[in-house]
Amino acid sequence: MAAPPDVYAAEMAKAGVPINKPESIALAVCYLFNAQKAGNGAGILVQADRFVDLERGLAKSREAWMGKEMLELFRGGRGAPLFDRLGAAEKAKI
Repeated sequence: MAAPPDVYAAEMAKAGVPINKPESIALAVCYLFNAQKAGNGAGILVQADRFVDLERGLAKSREAWMGKEMLELFRGGRGAPLFDRLGAAEKAKI
């Protein structure tokens, strides 16, 4: 039988694993809600009751980790007719 959540969390914290309070997770979710469309696809890391937007840092440093040639190819693919952009006139039919 699995340990109750509070016991499990205490054991993990004792082992050095950062444990988040529910309020910290809720704050990160509210951050995304507040960002509206800018939060779409954001990668948020919540650890030790702190959060950081991982995607923002990755996007700003693309040339450093992708290289100039790969970045140009990546950006060139944005105009491909295969993918509809958000806010397109017709919505997906699911």
